[in-house]
Amino acid sequence: MIFSAVVLCVFFNCSVVYSETSNGLSQLESSVFLSEEEREYLKDRGPIRFSVDPSWAPYEWIDESGKYRGVGADYLKLLSGKLGVVMELVPTRSWEETLEFVKAGSSDVVPLLNRTKDREEFLGFTSPYVINPAVIVTRDDVSDLAGFMDLAGKTVAVVKGYNVEDILRERYPDLSIVPVANNREGLRMVASGEVFSTSAPLIVASLLIDEDGLTGLKLWGHDDFEHRLRMGIRKDDPILLGIMQKAVLSLNLKESSRIFDRWNPLASKGIDRGLFCSIVVLLIVLIASASGVAYWFVRKNDQLRALNRELAKAKAALEEGNRRLELLSKMDHLTGIANRFGIEAFLNRAVHKARRGTPFCVAIGDVDHFKRVNDDYGHQIGDRVLVRLAEIFVDAVRAVDLVGRWGGEEFIIVFDDMVERDLFPVADRIRRIVSENDFGLGRPLTVSFGGVAFPAEGDLSLNDLLRTADDALYKAKEDGRNMVAIETPPVVEKDDPVP
Repeated sequence: MIFSAVVLCVFFNCSVVYSETSNGLSQLESSVFLSEEEREYLKDRGPIRFSVDPSWAPYEWIDESGKYRGVGADYLKLLSGKLGVVMELVPTRSWEETLEFVKAGSSDVVPLLNRTKDREEFLGFTSPYVINPAVIVTRDDVSDLAGFMDLAGKTVAVVKGYNVEDILRERYPDLSIVPVANNREGLRMVASGEVFSTSAPLIVASLLIDEDGLTGLKLWGHDDFEHRLRMGIRKDDPILLGIMQKAVLSLNLKESSRIFDRWNPLASKGIDRGLFCSIVVLLIVLIASASGVAYWFVRKNDQLRALNRELAKAKAALEEGNRRLELLSKMDHLTGIANRFGIEAFLNRAVHKARRGTPFCVAIGDVDHFKRVNDDYGHQIGDRVLVRLAEIFVDAVRAVDLVGRWGGEEFIIVFDDMVERDLFPVADRIRRIVSENDFGLGRPLTVSFGGVAFPAEGDLSLNDLLRTADDALYKAKEDGRNMVAIETPPVVEKDDPVP
């Protein structure tokens, strides 16, 4: 296994591009490791053509001037900058036409889409790099809605050609699906009472409801599915798919957070406390003056609607506060990353998703000769080194991954939706970033990694998974440290009991 790692180190080269995007989003330093074949491919080919959903704000859309905008546009600028390639927009009139263009070979790439069985016939997919929960939207007089199973016999507006339509038709045949052109049309139909409900990503529904001034709507969370958006590349171009996969895996949390915060319609909105308090006082007056309720209700209808909106915001703020308290219980107090409890919770969810088809990988990293740091410089300096290491790891991974401190100088990185072939180059890139960093010790500091992939063809306990990663780490240490070793876990057939 170590021999294979050395061969891979020789095989991959480092291509680094730094640039400034036109919309002011500076691209953070990041390396994309390309083989000689991939570098020659990019050198010889012309612009990479891409097509998008022209009406899916804030994810992506084409504005009145014909410019590509949104989350996808920012990611595409970032990724093309990392690779040093030119991306050329091939405009389409609809999402369905976009898919037809890719099928016909008129376009090479679709920046943001969910993976489906039908699309796998003509597209290859990268790992997901944008994940957002899906919500059900109904009128606000609906109550006790747990998910789509409660909508049997009801009408649900779904954008034609979106993967949501396939999921709902397969899992919930009793639903009455109403195809619509886009999410905006679906929301307006719910608001007008033409359909009972619609489904949309949370970020999309929030933006459109706010932009269109829609009232009387309620958003319901559910766990039927979520939007795991990837890049789709023509299936007959495997070299380009491999290049884009490496570029996506090079994304880190800072880059993703900056893009998401730019387009998230909820990110900068707070509660208008003055309005909230005044409306609460108004409610007290209304309750105390029963004889004037009807009069005040008519006169203050707009204020009551505003109250509902503010109460919803207050509820969201309370839920966010509770979520933050829960996060604190799962946080390592020294480094600010996940602690052992948080890691185990994340791993349990990852195993659950893996058994439903979403793979993941784990890398355990241990600081080489860390005892010498504590002995020579003291524990206070040692703690500073651990904090800096946590920052480096977080900056080096994607927003969908988890970085945690397992204990002492040992860290764990859980790579969501990653297969084994991608684990070594990503872990080795992080290893090199650490070795090239100056920790102010007057000498280099290195980390060894042991990695493992959760097997797709079998089942495995968390203990066995972590034990395999730990065995790989031991091998990396034994073979000289400052290395990455990958081990394959024992396969347990799904029919066999898992210890």
